[in-house]
Amino acid sequence: MSHPYASREYALAFADVARPLYLEEAGLWVLCRSIPGTDLEDSMGCYPVSPIDPAADWESAFGRLEAARIQSLVLVSDVLTQPAEADLREIFDPVVAFKTHHLVDFSCGDLKVSKHHRQGVRRARRACETRTIALENHMDAWCGLYEGLVAHRRIRGIQVFSQAHFEALADMNDLVTVGAFVGEDLVSAHLWLRHEHRVYSHLAASNENGYAVGAAYAVHDHALRLFAEQGARIVDLGGTGGTGDTRDGLESFKRGFSNRSERNWLCGKIIDTRGYDALCTRLGRTDDFFPAYRGA
Repeated sequence: MSHPYASREYALAFADVARPLYLEEAGLWVLCRSIPGTDLEDSMGCYPVSPIDPAADWESAFGRLEAARIQSLVLVSDVLTQPAEADLREIFDPVVAFKTHHLVDFSCGDLKVSKHHRQGVRRARRACETRTIALENHMDAWCGLYEGLVAHRRIRGIQVFSQAHFEALADMNDLVTVGAFVGEDLVSAHLWLRHEHRVYSHLAASNENGYAVGAAYAVHDHALRLFAEQGARIVDLGGTGGTGDTRDGLESFKRGFSNRSERNWLCGKIIDTRGYDALCTRLGRTDDFFPAYRGA
């Protein structure tokens, strides 16, 4: 069974915003997107990460992109399956440290959640009920939660997912959704994707009531207990800036449930050097961004 982030059904969930292209030689789907002001395209890995096989025929995969007139490729490595940094640098250029992912590694023994988080779980459980749900049965409520997150965080680009995207996601056998309810109202939900013994935090959102009761604490507690019972070995709680700043609420929240952390990588490849340089000249460039012409 293919990794969910490398599957055809997952790539097609982005078809309303980009053109999925299968790199058979790498066993990976990428998304081709128009470069503004041109008739050209570049490509990116599917959100949020791409499983990278260092043994794949990457030279042929890049040749397939070149034949399709794709100017560049950028993707983010999967922290649970990624090759060593040195191996990534043999394939890609640039390779840049991206995010710190907080992990729950069940092989380390019983999970020791921080005192602050144990208190948060207890408070949340007094205020709401958590259960595993079928996303398709709560689609309107979930989309409402996510639209609120988009507005609150001013999310832009490919992460402004449509209802059609979520409907496609709901059809995936690997999806697990945990929701928190106050009465009959869904106030928080978290989407997870499973693959073999690994579990990935995919997306989470809460409304004002969910934030007020700390529902995400109860949702995480429910999910981690569920995955432990199902025999998962490791759970990726998702990436943060990894600054260690205690004022970063998201990082503190994830770190309080985790017992390990690992860094992943942003990996790029210029496919058409001449075309890339021409785009940088025409559109401007930002050299600490890849592709440079999109950061201008």
